[in-house]
Amino acid sequence: MSNALLLAAMLLLLFISYRFFTVKSHSKGYANLSAKEFEAKMREVNVVLLDVRTSDEILQGFIKGTKHFIDYMGENFEVEITQLDPDKHYLVYCRSGNRSSQVCKFMSANGFSQLSNLAGGFMLWQGEIEKK
Repeated sequence: MSNALLLAAMLLLLFISYRFFTVKSHSKGYANLSAKEFEAKMREVNVVLLDVRTSDEILQGFIKGTKHFIDYMGENFEVEITQLDPDKHYLVYCRSGNRSSQVCKFMSANGFSQLSNLAGGFMLWQGEIEKK
């Protein structure tokens, strides 16, 4: 009985931690999504995939359906981002999720309100990929 109670307590703690993390990221102006959640969100309308990796990283492949590539490290990053339509929902990803979370923060501060970050980035992506 005590093992079942311990397991239930651990599951409850994991659930509370997950909800806290998700709510916390929403307060920053974007949501962190797992690869499965990100893939499900891709099926919605008015959604744009945004890859913010370097051109060398993109050569290794990118998430199928991605049309926008803006290098976070590039000279024109800020200009290119602010030229995007702020009324769309952007699904942003990079290699590990770090740069894309920074991009989401920048976009949120610049009038974009519908933003989702791929937590863990392209490294954790299990869905379809394309190559240039």
